[in-house]
Amino acid sequence: MRIPIGLRTVKSAVAVIAAMLIVDAYGTSSSKLIFAMLGAMAAVQQTFQESVESCLTQIVGVLLGAGVGILLLYCPLPPMMIAGVGVILVITLYNLLHIRFSPVLPCLIVVILCTAEEIKPVTYAVERIWDTTIGLSVGLVVNMLVFPYENSWQIRQTVQRLDKE
Repeated sequence: MRIPIGLRTVKSAVAVIAAMLIVDAYGTSSSKLIFAMLGAMAAVQQTFQESVESCLTQIVGVLLGAGVGILLLYCPLPPMMIAGVGVILVITLYNLLHIRFSPVLPCLIVVILCTAEEIKPVTYAVERIWDTTIGLSVGLVVNMLVFPYENSWQIRQTVQRLDKE
């Protein structure tokens, strides 16, 4: 019987463990480990271009969600209403700015910031950005260096396209 464990599965596990070890080294909570894990998992994709797009999706989502969530906390409305307004605002911003990534992550962050009374919003936002970035960076490095896919032409194409943009 063959166990269906592929190379990307192993690379994902290596990226997750490495990202969590890095985050754990500076003192951690379970949520920080989760943010690092999510970033690492998102970055390990089938091609370099898919990895970069996934990283951009996460970074844009975390930054936009954190920014909108923190701004909305100054509204004198009940938390659930603020969360609803935040979801509308995030989706509208994505549409107006023609952001083709999914708005699920920033909406999640807005809802967490607006409804979780036990967290400090600015601290949560900064830690979320930092820990996700660590996970994304580790995942991208692992994906590129550990048994890299033969897609060097795609890497060059993506870097050239990003350079032009």
